[in-house]
Amino acid sequence: MEKLVFCIKTSVCCLLFSIVCMATTQDDQFFKQLCTIKRDLAQSNRSIFELTTAEIAILTNIANYRTRTSFEAQAILYLVQQREFPVQMEHLPAPLPAYAGTLPVVHFKNEANNLPNKEQIVSVYPNPTTGNVHFDVPVPYTDCQLILYGIDGKVCLQQNLTAGNNSVALTNQSNGLYYYTIYYKGNLLQRSKLILVK
Repeated sequence: MEKLVFCIKTSVCCLLFSIVCMATTQDDQFFKQLCTIKRDLAQSNRSIFELTTAEIAILTNIANYRTRTSFEAQAILYLVQQREFPVQMEHLPAPLPAYAGTLPVVHFKNEANNLPNKEQIVSVYPNPTTGNVHFDVPVPYTDCQLILYGIDGKVCLQQNLTAGNNSVALTNQSNGLYYYTIYYKGNLLQRSKLILVK
């Protein structure tokens, strides 16, 4: 009888160990695939924005799981394609008492539509530019932050913008395609591309 109980306990332990190993092995496999993509990008002198269709398919597959590597794949896909993935959150507790008022409204930082008037967007001109770019910020939005990214995803310029016309000199930057984001109070106001041709 003791041998039977020992065999059952051993079988259960082996089963649990194999499940844990399988999860670790899956994340390890995803990590290797991600490293291979990064290595191929470096060897072929491509930026993260020049992923092939096959590489994007691999990243999408990895991103659809819930492993540590999945979060990195989701971040890459968001950067490259602005693709968002659902966040699994704990369920709310039992119904809120009547005195709690209305439920809170959640605005995510990556929503471009979370500001009151959608038509009040920053005008950016000229685009393409030869060196100086003008950012016309509407009056309600004071103290915006501009972040300019190179094609490789590195930050090239950070500058505060005030309401009205702001001139930004790009004379120190090299010719090419740039991505910019404008934040207002930590929320994304606008995101687009900018071309510099001197």
